[in-house]
Amino acid sequence: MEHGNAPLTRTGRLRLVRLVVEDGWTLQAAAAACNVAKSTAHRWVSRGRAASEDERGALGCVSE
Repeated sequence: MEHGNAPLTRTGRLRLVRLVVEDGWTLQAAAAACNVAKSTAHRWVSRGRAASEDERGALGCVSE
């Protein structure tokens, strides 16, 4: 269950990771587009890159 005030849902995290990894956006630009701090963007993009396919599904970093 997501926290009610969480800025990124599973879909939002997926979008953030895709903006950086697939579309070539900078962390700063992707963070601004998703309305989160650059450090938050870095955290989720790092997790998305490091995770296996199954783990990314659990993190919400791949489409289901």
